[in-house]
This record gives sequence, C-alpha cells and structure tokens, in this order.
Amino acid sequence: MNTAHILYSRYLDDSGEKVTIGGVQTYITNLVGVFKDCGFNVTIYQCANKDYLVEHNGVKIKAINYSSARGRRIGRRLLNECKKYINAETDIVVFATDTLNVECNGLKSISIQHGIYWDVPVAEYRSKTKFLFDFINKARQAWNTISRCSKVDTLVCVDY
Repeated sequence: MNTAHILYSRYLDDSGEKVTIGGVQTYITNLVGVFKDCGFNVTIYQCANKDYLVEHNGVKIKAINYSSARGRRIGRRLLNECKKYINAETDIVVFATDTLNVECNGLKSISIQHGIYWDVPVAEYRSKTKFLFDFINKARQAWNTISRCSKVDTLVCVDY
C-alpha cells in the first residue's frame, strides 16, 4: 500500500501522547484524513528529545532525537530517516512546511507553504536606512523561499 511520509519538526509532544498546538499541526491532522481516504498509510516523522515510535489515531509517529537544529537541517535529518522506509515508486514525501524543504531526488515530493510571511507591508519608515535594511532583508527571505521551493515537485500554498 502507498504511504505518505509527512515531515514536520514537532507534531506530538516529547512524551508522544498529545498533538502540539498550532495551525500546521491542525493542517497535518486534516491532511492525514485526506490521505487515509485516498487509501494511503501515513507516517509522520518529527524531532523530539528522545527516539520513539507510537501510533496515534491510526498514524505512525516516528520521533528522532534531534532537538537542537532548525530549518533545513531538521528537514535533512527527517528525510534521511524517512528514506529508510520509503518506496520511491509508490510513496510520497510531504514537507509540512516549506522551511524544511531539502533536495529529495528520485522521490515524489510535496511541500506546503503556510502563508507568505515575508511580504507583509510594514509601517511607515522614519529612516531611509531602516527602510533599505528591511527591503534587503525581505528580498533575501523571498529568494531563500524560492530556492527552497524549487527543491520539491509540487508546492501547495495555504494563505488567507
């Protein structure tokens, strides 16, 4: 049977008993239902302060002891763990947020972008230096996002 491998930094708490609170976690929970309705098994890979494997509401949650890194380092670590169990012919890798995207050659991949946070208008500037600094920073963030999103086959954007 096909499996959806969902990668996210922290879906369950460190005890492996409760879903952590947040919009992405809610999105993942709903996405699990969609995958199951389509006949997929689902495994979620996450970081924690210890390794564990639990079943939560019919979904395997594989936690990897890796709590000190951020962003793509987490994405790489979770993808490496996922590759141990993936069937490249039939399975799908889902990065639950685009900040985790890493190159996954030969695998079917989807990334979910939860809003365009770097394009929010800012308050009126009192200083040209501050404006220039913020403009450059937003351009850098946009470039990084575009670069990350080019690493996956499909990008799903969720925004209001």
